Amino acid sequence: MPKSLSKLKNRSKNRGFTMLELLTTLALIGIMAGVVMLSIDPVTQQQKGWDAKRKSDLGQVQRALEMYYQDYNRYPASGTFTFGSAWNPYISMVPPDPHAKTYIYWVDATNFQSYALYANMERGKWDSQACAGGLACPNATARGVGNSCGGACNYGVSSSNIIP
Repeated sequence: MPKSLSKLKNRSKNRGFTMLELLTTLALIGIMAGVVMLSIDPVTQQQKGWDAKRKSDLGQVQRALEMYYQDYNRYPASGTFTFGSAWNPYISMVPPDPHAKTYIYWVDATNFQSYALYANMERGKWDSQACAGGLACPNATARGVGNSCGGACNYGVSSSNIIP
């Protein structure tokens, strides 16, 4: 066999990657993927998204309550609307909690001139707008709804004449 043909035959046997090279590459890709996942922290990102949705939802309900007040010069009684259903003409759908917790609507039943809306923030401990470092808002506790939000009612919005 000519020498040049023998070199060609040997070269074709050495083409490709060895098993060790493939395993090393896969291990490095796995390590890099793990580092990326830890830095992204998908659970925290999802919780932040739910909390942002809760704030937005309560803002929508707050606007609907103010429209109701303009029409009737009072806020609606508890049970007038249900989260997750329509409350026409004020809001096409009163938004439900994004993670199956509960929003609480409290109204001063003596004169219906003040209200508060409460939610449980997933990251209440780290949210600068949450009450009491993630614990129930003091006024929520005083109003008897301290832990009725599927956890501590640690975020609230209210009519302008009271503090949530």
